[in-house]
Amino acid sequence: MLPNVYGFIYSCVMCICVLGGKSAVLTALIVALGGKAHTTNRGSSLKVFVKEGESSADVSITLRNRGRDAYKPEVFGQSINIDLRISSEGMRTYKLKSKTGHLVSSKKEELISILDHFNIQVDNPVSILTQEMSKHFLHSKGEGDKYKFFMKATQLDQMKEDYSYIMKTKSMTQNTLQELKRKYHEKEERYKNLASLNEMQQKLDELKSQMAWSLVRNHCQHNVISDCMQDLQRTIESKRRNLAAMENSRGNQVCRFGEHMLPLLRAIDEADRRGQFKKKPVGPLGFCIQLRDPELGLAVECCLKALMLAFCCDNHADERELQRIMSRYFQQGRRPQIIVSTFTNTVYDVRSRAVIHHEYPTVLQALDIENSVVANCLIDMRGIETILLIKNAKDARKVMQSVNRPRNCMEAFTREGDQVYYNRYYSSEQDRVHYLSKDVEEEIRFENIKSIFEMGFISHCRKLQAELTELQNVEEPQSEDLKPLVTNRFEQLSSNDQELARSKHHKKHYEEKQKAHVDMIETLKTNLNVKDLELQASIAKASEICPERLDVRRTAKSLDSEISRLRHQINTQQDQQGHRDTIVRQYHEAKENFSNIGRQVKGLEAFIRQLTEIMNTRHNVYAEMRMYLSVRCKYYFDSMLSQRGYIGKMTFDHKNETLSISVQPGEGGKAVLSDMRSLSGGERSFSTVCFVLSLWAIAEAPFRALDEFDVYMDMVNRRISMDMMLKIAASQRYRQFIFLTPQSMSSLPVNSLIRILRLKDPDRSQSALPFGQRNPE
Repeated sequence: MLPNVYGFIYSCVMCICVLGGKSAVLTALIVALGGKAHTTNRGSSLKVFVKEGESSADVSITLRNRGRDAYKPEVFGQSINIDLRISSEGMRTYKLKSKTGHLVSSKKEELISILDHFNIQVDNPVSILTQEMSKHFLHSKGEGDKYKFFMKATQLDQMKEDYSYIMKTKSMTQNTLQELKRKYHEKEERYKNLASLNEMQQKLDELKSQMAWSLVRNHCQHNVISDCMQDLQRTIESKRRNLAAMENSRGNQVCRFGEHMLPLLRAIDEADRRGQFKKKPVGPLGFCIQLRDPELGLAVECCLKALMLAFCCDNHADERELQRIMSRYFQQGRRPQIIVSTFTNTVYDVRSRAVIHHEYPTVLQALDIENSVVANCLIDMRGIETILLIKNAKDARKVMQSVNRPRNCMEAFTREGDQVYYNRYYSSEQDRVHYLSKDVEEEIRFENIKSIFEMGFISHCRKLQAELTELQNVEEPQSEDLKPLVTNRFEQLSSNDQELARSKHHKKHYEEKQKAHVDMIETLKTNLNVKDLELQASIAKASEICPERLDVRRTAKSLDSEISRLRHQINTQQDQQGHRDTIVRQYHEAKENFSNIGRQVKGLEAFIRQLTEIMNTRHNVYAEMRMYLSVRCKYYFDSMLSQRGYIGKMTFDHKNETLSISVQPGEGGKAVLSDMRSLSGGERSFSTVCFVLSLWAIAEAPFRALDEFDVYMDMVNRRISMDMMLKIAASQRYRQFIFLTPQSMSSLPVNSLIRILRLKDPDRSQSALPFGQRNPE
């Protein structure tokens, strides 16, 4: 057991023992104040400090607790008693007691708070310097070891480690948040896919019902004729509107862009007069361009397509106002396109990216465009400077599909509107010019002829429908009576085809449509009875799948294709995602974790930014403090050496983390500095003491403890070193100095600040260290 041997009234305590036992004092001091076993360099586990055959070891230390910096004086009083018990298994228990012996706490956290309050650092060599620590750092020949000793003594290494740890923790926290965010989005995606899986399953059930009644509809082919008649009627109405627009376009070509275009432009003009636009919209774009070669009208329209009806706005506010005006005249989804682009007064310079061909023009070259806004819009949206117009399809293939096709050329259009790429060719579905034609009279005549033909075809279909109804009411078909009628109708169709031949090359399209309807009628006549039977069977089967009859517009083929696609998607997602309940649970867990961490990080964002600034400041302060402490250490080292007539030099290399010390005994003016390794044992020990004392001057600690600091000194160096340490002890009476030495120290002065404890030679069988008082003499 280690009793309280250090009286509070003594500033300097000397422990003297010749044959050993001194180091046990420092070991007990380190362990009792929370130090680890390896810090003592006496073992790797606390159980080695328990005497063999004993069940435990006890250590007791009393700390002074007075003055303004006292720790919880209302609880502990004027002193704090720390009792440590180490079991044979290496476990330790603490009892922190007040001056009166009252137990205050048994927690190590309380001990740590006490040590932090008094700035007690048992692992700091400036506070407690053991023999092993002295050999490792002070007597080491390596300059790196000396630098580490300096950093550890001044606690700069702890500042450096704390800074690194904080930055690493901050980075790890940010990485953890990103990982949580990634996992959350992954689970969220799987959860959304699960919802889409339910939607797909519902869609699949709906498609199955539609499929059943679609098969029924396939057997009701007589309704097809009525549908065709309605479609043709709608087409005729559309053609009539186009014809009326063409009639009107004799006086105003804007009408060619639709019956609603003229009132729309008038509404735009009115809104512009009222100042509702920042800049008046431009359009339709097709109305703002003119052909240089009328034969290229169909090619240009096929190239620009919907852009012919598009409008251009300078800003999004004007776009929203134009959308509002358009909603009066056009249904949603049928409105002209609106392009937002800043209006400029000059056309883009496209010479570097335009196609240049000596024979064929680009779309840009084939048009007269007075408005630069229109030209720039078509360049942006369609790249008209890179598209060639080649009238002949054969020439277009030759130019585009050759090895040396024109530079910057992306595609070309023929006179018929066919689209040509370097490796593909698309035929045009548009057969005439709608907007850019100059011959309005010819188009009106063509539309009149088409209307006459379509009205005749409608009348023909109606007659066939009536005849088909009559056939359904008799027992057997009378197909022979219909042959003259069919023959007559074909003659009429032939006559109409000859008349249409004079109106360009459009006859073929309508002849094929008429022939398809006639073939359908003939097929219906021959299969009517069979279809009736199949119809009844299909109705019965469809009623089993879906009792309520559905109005299905899609074909059975398209429904079957979508059903197969949905089934494949459902099977694939079920294989990838796993069980539904697991996915839902994982999603909610990930969402909750991410939300919690997100809230915490959001609340700490300002703190983290402030902490980053503080850490940057601290890093700068750390560098300044390191330099400041280095300068002070040099100053005190030189001052200590000069008391013996030595000179020295201390060189810090903070970049490479080395510290070199050079000392030369002798007269200052004649001395030549040399490495400490060339000194004698006593001189080197004295220089080491000076180094330690210089660190004492720049490092704060409530007490200092040195073990065998003078073992290699001669009498002169020992006396000078001892005088210096006693002088420092006398000047710092608020600190306690503990020196362990095998020397007798009989030459020390007798005063009230020094207490000498002579330890008897240890008896290995005893359970407590004996301390003897200093002899009166």
